[in-house]
Amino acid sequence: MLTQNPSIYNNYFDSVHLGIDTRDGAQLLVENNVFVNSPRPIYSTGGGYAVARGNDFGGASNDVPTGTLTAVPYTYSMSSSSSVKSIVLSGVGANLSF
Repeated sequence: MLTQNPSIYNNYFDSVHLGIDTRDGAQLLVENNVFVNSPRPIYSTGGGYAVARGNDFGGASNDVPTGTLTAVPYTYSMSSSSSVKSIVLSGVGANLSF
């Protein structure tokens, strides 16, 4: 059986109408992301859940039901959400435009 423990962290979203979608009972750990001009930073279709911590929603709100996933079975290091925008825009990571 395949088990996935998704952690979404240190991303910068600018003018994304629909951000991170959790669905079909999925459990997401969403940490230290930055959303600018994004009215629905995290949303759920079909009964997904998220534990969101350390995010900057840019004045928008997270109305996704809180999940139970609080840790993942691997280690990673994060930057604070206050530095994510400058780090990403300096060329670290992928920059996508749609």
